[in-house]
Amino acid sequence: MKKEKYYYINSKGEKILVRTSANEYKYALVYKDAVDNKGTIKCSAKLEPIQKEFEWRTKGFPHNCNEKVNGRYLFSSQFENPDRLAIVELIKG
Repeated sequence: MKKEKYYYINSKGEKILVRTSANEYKYALVYKDAVDNKGTIKCSAKLEPIQKEFEWRTKGFPHNCNEKVNGRYLFSSQFENPDRLAIVELIKG
Protein backbone atom coordinates (compact mmCIF):
# COMPACT_ATOMS: atom_id res chain seq x y z
CA MET A 1 0.00 0.00 0.00
CA LYS A 2 1.16 3.49 -0.82
CA LYS A 3 1.78 5.78 2.13
CA GLU A 4 0.29 9.26 2.00
CA LYS A 5 1.48 12.35 3.84
CA TYR A 6 -1.15 14.28 5.78
CA TYR A 7 -0.80 17.98 6.56
CA TYR A 8 -2.74 20.89 7.99
CA ILE A 9 -2.24 24.63 7.69
CA ASN A 10 -1.49 26.30 11.03
CA SER A 11 -2.44 29.84 12.08
CA LYS A 12 0.78 31.21 10.57
CA GLY A 13 -0.07 29.72 7.17
CA GLU A 14 2.60 27.03 7.45
CA LYS A 15 2.00 23.52 6.15
CA ILE A 16 2.59 21.12 9.07
CA LEU A 17 3.15 17.39 8.56
CA VAL A 18 0.87 15.37 10.83
CA ARG A 19 1.43 11.79 9.73
CA THR A 20 2.69 9.55 6.96
CA SER A 21 0.47 6.49 6.70
CA ALA A 22 -1.26 4.01 4.41
CA ASN A 23 -4.47 4.62 6.40
CA GLU A 24 -7.04 7.21 5.37
CA TYR A 25 -7.30 10.21 7.70
CA LYS A 26 -9.42 13.33 7.54
CA TYR A 27 -9.11 14.90 11.03
CA ALA A 28 -6.48 15.23 13.73
CA LEU A 29 -6.11 16.50 17.26
CA VAL A 30 -2.88 18.48 17.56
CA TYR A 31 -1.10 20.90 19.83
CA LYS A 32 -1.51 24.40 18.37
CA ASP A 33 2.15 25.29 18.89
CA ALA A 34 3.47 22.12 17.22
CA VAL A 35 5.96 22.48 14.41
CA ASP A 36 5.90 18.88 13.18
CA ASN A 37 4.18 15.53 13.72
CA LYS A 38 5.50 15.33 17.29
CA GLY A 39 2.55 17.54 18.21
CA THR A 40 -0.01 15.09 16.85
CA ILE A 41 -2.20 13.41 19.45
CA LYS A 42 -4.65 11.44 17.33
CA CYS A 43 -5.77 11.07 13.71
CA SER A 44 -9.05 9.65 12.43
CA ALA A 45 -11.15 9.34 9.31
CA LYS A 46 -14.17 10.55 11.32
CA LEU A 47 -14.62 13.66 13.46
CA GLU A 48 -16.38 11.96 16.40
CA PRO A 49 -13.31 10.07 17.79
CA ILE A 50 -11.28 13.28 17.62
CA GLN A 51 -13.96 15.21 19.53
CA LYS A 52 -14.14 12.47 22.19
CA GLU A 53 -10.36 12.54 22.60
CA PHE A 54 -10.46 16.34 22.98
CA GLU A 55 -13.19 16.09 25.63
CA TRP A 56 -11.32 13.33 27.49
CA ARG A 57 -8.02 15.25 27.53
CA THR A 58 -9.59 18.52 28.74
CA LYS A 59 -12.07 17.05 31.24
CA GLY A 60 -10.05 18.09 34.30
CA PHE A 61 -9.19 21.61 33.20
CA PRO A 62 -9.00 23.97 35.22
CA HIS A 63 -8.91 21.63 38.24
CA ASN A 64 -5.73 20.14 39.60
CA CYS A 65 -4.92 16.45 39.96
CA ASN A 66 -5.58 16.48 43.73
CA GLU A 67 -9.25 17.37 43.20
CA LYS A 68 -12.00 14.92 42.40
CA VAL A 69 -14.04 15.68 39.28
CA ASN A 70 -17.55 14.21 39.40
CA GLY A 71 -16.47 12.16 42.42
CA ARG A 72 -13.39 10.61 40.75
CA TYR A 73 -9.73 11.36 40.43
CA LEU A 74 -8.67 11.81 36.82
CA PHE A 75 -5.56 10.73 34.92
CA SER A 76 -2.78 13.30 34.65
CA SER A 77 -3.31 13.49 30.87
CA GLN A 78 -6.87 14.76 31.41
CA PHE A 79 -5.82 18.23 32.57
CA GLU A 80 -4.84 19.71 29.20
CA ASN A 81 -5.66 23.35 28.57
CA PRO A 82 -8.23 23.38 25.73
CA ASP A 83 -6.58 26.54 24.35
CA ARG A 84 -3.43 24.52 23.58
CA LEU A 85 -5.26 21.92 21.46
CA ALA A 86 -6.86 22.16 18.04
CA ILE A 87 -9.01 19.89 15.92
CA VAL A 88 -7.83 20.27 12.34
CA GLU A 89 -8.96 18.99 8.97
CA LEU A 90 -6.18 17.23 7.11
CA ILE A 91 -5.07 17.59 3.52
CA LYS A 92 -3.11 15.04 1.55
CA GLY A 93 0.24 16.20 0.32
